[in-house]
Amino acid sequence: MKRVTIESILVMLLFIIFTGLIGLLIVRGQGSYDTVLQTKEQNENTRIAFSYINMKIKQNNSGDSIQVLPSPYNTESNMIDIVHSGPQKGLVTHILYYEGYLYECYQLVDDPVDVRLGEQIVPLDETLLISYDETTNLITVQLNDRTRMNVYANAKAVME
Repeated sequence: MKRVTIESILVMLLFIIFTGLIGLLIVRGQGSYDTVLQTKEQNENTRIAFSYINMKIKQNNSGDSIQVLPSPYNTESNMIDIVHSGPQKGLVTHILYYEGYLYECYQLVDDPVDVRLGEQIVPLDETLLISYDETTNLITVQLNDRTRMNVYANAKAVME
């Protein structure tokens, strides 16, 4: 009788240890899964932001329609202005980074930039830096030390 009781206790103890290890494995696996999903979402948002900016620049790369200006909201970065012509004459599209989001603001040329009137394009985890090199005609969009995009543009830099 004693032997059966000791064997039963050992089996139960082994079962408890096994159950605890399975629980630990599930918790660790969920943490890893959440990290992978978060990294995937950050990468997708980066691709969306870069693709959006690239498309807007290439769609409007004529004359002096593209300007790189200091952002009124972010002293670290600049903004891209696309001055429209033709039926949209008198309107401008401002593309800028503000408080974790890439914004597009479609406004009258003479109106001050107001992100409250704009659209949030995509959330970004790091500051989006926009710069322009007049010698190479490259607009550089950089998210961090490793992630950057260069787009050739017939633009002008207006530093006020």
